Amino acid sequence: MIKKIPLRPIVLLLTQLLFYSVFSQDNNQDTLSTLELKPVTVSSTRIRSIETDIPVSVSTIQPPQFHNQQLSVKEVIEGTPGVFILNDNNFAQDVRISIRGFGSRASFGIRGVKIVLDGIPESTPDGQGQIDNIDPGFLGSTEIIRSPVSGLYGNASGGVISFETKMAEESFSEIRLSGGSFGFQKYQMTSGIKKNKLNNVAFLSHTRLAGYRDHSKFNTTLFNNKLTFSPDEKNKINILLNYNYSPEAQDPGGLTLDEVNSDRDQARTLNVEQNTGESVEQGRIGFSYIRELASNQSLQLSSFYTFREFYGRIPFAIIDLRRHFYGFNGAYTYNINKKALIKAGLDLEFQNDHRRNFTNEKGIEGTLIIDQNERFYNSGLYIITEYSPFTKMHLLLNLRYDLINIKGEDNYFADGDNSGDRSFDRLNPLIGLNYSLSRSLSIFANFSTAFETPSLNELSSNPSGSGGFNNNLDPQSTINIETGIKGRAWNKMLYSISLFRIETKNELIPYQLEDFPDREFYENAGSTIRNGVEIGVDLVINNHLRGKINYTYSDFKYKQFITDGNNFSDNRIPGIPQNLFYTELKYSAKSGFKLSAEFQLIGQMYAENANSVKVENFSMLNIRGSHTLSFEKWELNPFLGINNVLSTKYFNNIRINAFGGRFYEPAPKINFYGGVKIKLTH
Repeated sequence: MIKKIPLRPIVLLLTQLLFYSVFSQDNNQDTLSTLELKPVTVSSTRIRSIETDIPVSVSTIQPPQFHNQQLSVKEVIEGTPGVFILNDNNFAQDVRISIRGFGSRASFGIRGVKIVLDGIPESTPDGQGQIDNIDPGFLGSTEIIRSPVSGLYGNASGGVISFETKMAEESFSEIRLSGGSFGFQKYQMTSGIKKNKLNNVAFLSHTRLAGYRDHSKFNTTLFNNKLTFSPDEKNKINILLNYNYSPEAQDPGGLTLDEVNSDRDQARTLNVEQNTGESVEQGRIGFSYIRELASNQSLQLSSFYTFREFYGRIPFAIIDLRRHFYGFNGAYTYNINKKALIKAGLDLEFQNDHRRNFTNEKGIEGTLIIDQNERFYNSGLYIITEYSPFTKMHLLLNLRYDLINIKGEDNYFADGDNSGDRSFDRLNPLIGLNYSLSRSLSIFANFSTAFETPSLNELSSNPSGSGGFNNNLDPQSTINIETGIKGRAWNKMLYSISLFRIETKNELIPYQLEDFPDREFYENAGSTIRNGVEIGVDLVINNHLRGKINYTYSDFKYKQFITDGNNFSDNRIPGIPQNLFYTELKYSAKSGFKLSAEFQLIGQMYAENANSVKVENFSMLNIRGSHTLSFEKWELNPFLGINNVLSTKYFNNIRINAFGGRFYEPAPKINFYGGVKIKLTH
């Protein structure tokens, strides 16, 4: 059991840091340590700003210098305060990412968190997000907004993860081969061209895995290409290509605790009989153009088109989904003077899904039960103002209006015509203030609202058993208040502390029914309250050692939730641990040898609304190392990693409110990976 963290020593430590940051003189020594800890510029707030000047909680993650397994994006964003990740080993369900609790309800994929790749949305306008087409090996920097910001991004923006893919620093060719436990194999090639006005990076990877549990095979092939062309200093063009083909991702299903104790490796019997799993094919093309109209004005245009073909076999049905997702964004930025900036933009996004569901007859299509076209259209108009009335004060004012139209056209009339449509409009503000007490310390506060509609998949999960939409579901709405500090101490430490309170009405909650086992339905809770504290520390110990320490405290409860005669008011929201602790230590030698260790402690959480099923806390230790051998134009880099060094027994995923007690998906014990990277510079 994790006991409550004693606050007194933490308060004393933070007081000392504040005192030092406010009253000490900045050290001007031009050391390696100082340079590495300088604040960076971020753009996930849709305007370029210095991270320490932004009045919201934003985390920036630079490309990893240490070789990880590169099996999922969890390895990139893990350890960020306020971020909790599950389900990175079941590739039929995708990684479940939650930020301050938003996204925890997802039975598959990502909900409530906006995913952006190279400025183009990966999340569909209805709030669904999949990242099976994002390979960690192709990523550059990553930015995470940890606050609800529908004022910036519209629907389902309880948080934002903005990925940027690699740019070529020089022309190069690279091959990386890796393998490991449970049949893990990965082959990838990267080629970069940097010449005059052209920068292009092409990436191809193939990954396969036999899986820790029975019936959990997975393989996928992924191609990415990013071309950047700057014909002159005033124009910049980006062309983005992405293609992903994953013909097999098996789903071993959830187990009861007795089944886990009997055999952790087993798959659920019904899942094997029904051959549960999925296949996915997805392609995307994106285009963006930036034009400097004058020294203080710029125009930004982007458009994209994505197709996705999904074929999923779940215990009770087979889902054949064809999706077309496309959109346009235009934005105009005007720097009024050195103290003020204004940006106005328009987002248009269109999602068209054709869904056909069949009964599952031992993995083969049976009777057609649903055939419908689903459409989700979102138009969003926003305006952002950044204003500095004084040198030390930064104001961020943002307002966005969204107009949403949802339509369902029923093509299956055996149970009547269940066609219908729904419309919503929302106005969401963001008001933030950042004040610099010194060059080493700033305080910030913000107020924002957000909203989240049910996704098309959630609307089509109708407890009546028929097609059409569940018209009893309403959007959830959120009010967020946040304050915190960001500082630097001894020129070797960057730290941030955020405190927040979030109130949500009509929170969307998953549940299952005895008449439809294994099928997820959704309902609106009355209201929830989230109170939390997030602490992040990055430090440079010396020129060879760097460290990171993060802690998150989450007090997330149902304020009012009464359903079917059950009163869950004052219970904790399931699927979110109250305590999260993460620390990492990295060592780099001049010889090219690198070693890192990361340790995390995941606190106790509940598996269902009644809070009668506890998932006990657990700890994890991962170690990885590599050695770089450099020659005239090429380098050889062997690497080795050990996951779960302590061989902890824990659960990779918790299926919230699962019927029959099938909450648990066991995770692998100690496992290994290794490989080599060969890079040639042209």
